[in-house]
Amino acid sequence: CRMLEMSLHRVANSVAGQGTTLLRVQLEVLGEAFFRELGLRQTPTLSLFRDGDERQRLPGFQSPQQIEAAIALHL
Repeated sequence: CRMLEMSLHRVANSVAGQGTTLLRVQLEVLGEAFFRELGLRQTPTLSLFRDGDERQRLPGFQSPQQIEAAIALHL
């Protein structure tokens, strides 16, 4: 989703230096097994992890403000 990619780029710039890492993982590159293991059922989906544990899952398009708010909850 091009819109989500734009949101992620904006968020990456705003959270730089806060100890937050954003990873973009593509189904076409890693394959379905990776996504099934995480229990993901739709793309795009954002999964927020802290200390190796999934904290929140955001399916579908998310605005930069929505992503930043979700990250702030788990910092």
